[in-house]
Amino acid sequence: MCKYDHILKRLFEFDQDKLVRFFTRIPLEGLQPLNVEFHVLESRVSDLVFQGFSHGERMIVHFELQSEDDPEMNCRMLRYAAEICSKYKCGVFQEVIYVGTRATKMSDSVFYFFDSAVKLDYRYRLVDLGAFSCDSIEKVGIAGLYPFLPLTDRTRRKENPEQFIRQSANAIISSALSIVQKRELLLCQQVLAGLLKNRNLIENVYGEVVRMLDLTQSVGYKMIFEKGVAEGMAEGKAEGKAEGKAEGMAEARYQMVITLRRMLCELLQHNYKYVDPMLPKQLNGIDDLNVLKDLIVTAGTGKNLEEFRQALAEKKL
Repeated sequence: MCKYDHILKRLFEFDQDKLVRFFTRIPLEGLQPLNVEFHVLESRVSDLVFQGFSHGERMIVHFELQSEDDPEMNCRMLRYAAEICSKYKCGVFQEVIYVGTRATKMSDSVFYFFDSAVKLDYRYRLVDLGAFSCDSIEKVGIAGLYPFLPLTDRTRRKENPEQFIRQSANAIISSALSIVQKRELLLCQQVLAGLLKNRNLIENVYGEVVRMLDLTQSVGYKMIFEKGVAEGMAEGKAEGKAEGKAEGMAEARYQMVITLRRMLCELLQHNYKYVDPMLPKQLNGIDDLNVLKDLIVTAGTGKNLEEFRQALAEKKL
């Protein structure tokens, strides 16, 4: 789920206090995000760890998003709890937000008892979003919850997937939020809706939204764009450690070019119903980073396919 971490971080930045209180059901005060790097068996940084105070007592809140049943989830959460507790020396409230297409069978505890001196009774909260009704989430009135709507109401969603996803998008479009806020939340919703693994449906619904509100102008879009570039840089620099600084920087540039080409191809497929198979081949001949960035802007700002072809021809001159 690491690839969705930046979207979740963005959402919690948008409505931090309300979202944390909604999911924990605890009136926490003085909330602030923490960067916690988990080391046991894996190395990853969680963006969804917060410090807060309940009735004057310090506590840590830790969220995880899970899209598939993991038989080891209870043990993973126990390891995370031990690391957080070891670092911050206080109580840890943990919650797994499950967004899978089927009802979860994951265990939310680890328990054993040998005698009063040798025992363990560990639990975390497991929230299945698919068991919540879409209407009940919408009525809460927390804007930061809107992107989660496509992942709610599992039974109703199966009955008419397209109608359900459109209703989820319309909850944001018809809200009293500003156009900037709508762009941010719709972008997050589009990314999270991808967890439903129905690409054609997502492209149809959000393709219309992209053209209507131009999501490429959102801060979130720019963040995702920059993340893709940063990943390309990281891959290249990793190579550089083994082959030397000069070769590493050359590899970094190459990875950036590959990343931008891929992003451009995905954007074209998303925005236009039909893309000439030769077009991706033409893009493979472009190595100029600035040209690729300009073409991404052109493809993402509502231009028709012919206008994009013209811009492509001009850039290749």
